[in-house]
Amino acid sequence: MTNKSTVFLARTPEYADRIRAYKVFLDGVEVGKIMRDQTLKLDVEPGDHEILLTLDWVSSNKLVFRVKPNEDVYLECGNNIKVDWSPLTILRAIGAVTVVRSSYLYVKRQS
Repeated sequence: MTNKSTVFLARTPEYADRIRAYKVFLDGVEVGKIMRDQTLKLDVEPGDHEILLTLDWVSSNKLVFRVKPNEDVYLECGNNIKVDWSPLTILRAIGAVTVVRSSYLYVKRQS
């Protein structure tokens, strides 16, 4: 019997970045890319891990999570840009790609 665990990272089908792949970094190492409406399966050792996504010069928050032996962990990722073209949304988008570049994308544990 193995103690391997699995992380499933699902990307939401949002309009923004729909033809772009996000780079996925697990524990500081690039482990793959994920496209819109895709799920990436990652085999991991039990313990603490950190995941981060990047797209060009922007990134997601760093999510630290613990994986138990033989556990499946489900994560969700996407971007924080909602396409409604309101002035406030446009200002938030400009801020996300210039000032707070680590807020353009997100990664979180699914509930």
